[in-house]
Amino acid sequence: MDWHAALMDLPARLGVTLGDIPSRVPYLRPPEAARSRWSARLQPWAGRRKVGLAWCGSHAQVNNRNRAMPYSLLRPLARAPGVQCFNLQKGDAGAWTDVAPDGRELVDLTGEWTDFGESAAMIEQLDLVVTVDTAIAHLAGALGKPVWILLAPNADWRWLREREDSPWYPTARLFRRSHGEDRAAQVGRLREAFARWLPAPPEAGVSA
Repeated sequence: MDWHAALMDLPARLGVTLGDIPSRVPYLRPPEAARSRWSARLQPWAGRRKVGLAWCGSHAQVNNRNRAMPYSLLRPLARAPGVQCFNLQKGDAGAWTDVAPDGRELVDLTGEWTDFGESAAMIEQLDLVVTVDTAIAHLAGALGKPVWILLAPNADWRWLREREDSPWYPTARLFRRSHGEDRAAQVGRLREAFARWLPAPPEAGVSA
């Protein structure tokens, strides 16, 4: 053996910069059959802004208690006019589901997911994904979907530091929680951005 380097040291050893990171998206595509199926499945909500929500990752993940978010803080998104929210929360979120989701406000089709191809095909039909740092965030980013990610103060290194974008996922927007900041303030900033993202209501006397 002539050389040895730790895997995570390789970018520095090879002189890799942020500008070298491949960021062309989408670089994942769902199977065509699944794409057609989910396009038809979400037709009943055509004409509405379709938003996916995920608020908790695996309970076995060591940082889940910091990254998870009470559903009650995200629930106002599901009540916005002209919006239909969809559950992207696969599996039991436990106490993080602190209020019972209303099935009309938050449509749950995750029981129809059989693999990541099905998850991806559904996410591809959405206009926006709002999630904590879970596999859903990475899947949406790889699909090139607009994805807003709520990050814990001790976020994973891949999200870097003190920036609102991601060199890996150009369609991602990061909402960071600083040390000592409560989750309500963090979600408050996201809700302000969400209000700006929504279409403007039609002017009085003007039909839509």
